[in-house]
Amino acid sequence: MAGVATNPLVYNWWVFLGNSVLWAPFVWYQSDFKANFHELRENWWGVIAVGVLSVGSYALALAALALTSASYVVAGRGLSVVFGACIGSVLLKERFGAVRIVGATLMIAGLALIAFS
Repeated sequence: MAGVATNPLVYNWWVFLGNSVLWAPFVWYQSDFKANFHELRENWWGVIAVGVLSVGSYALALAALALTSASYVVAGRGLSVVFGACIGSVLLKERFGAVRIVGATLMIAGLALIAFS
């Protein structure tokens, strides 16, 4: 394993379990429990999907770190910022101004430089 010293799924499990246990009391104290429960009841499918996708994407990144150089993985994950900006522009009708265009161009150029080096 190049970048991960243990099984990526085991590590992922402990990271998310630790975050859940440590953050839950703070979040429950700071939030409106009834509103959160109502949101969960109304949008349970989306909540589950986002949870699975978040944990899954982190597990995939850890697995990639175990298989290849960290520079490739970091560049690939950075590309998700570009995808997020595009999705925000198309689905959420956010403005895709000059700053986002420059940022997206730099991210893609950096990924290309790493890939070709």
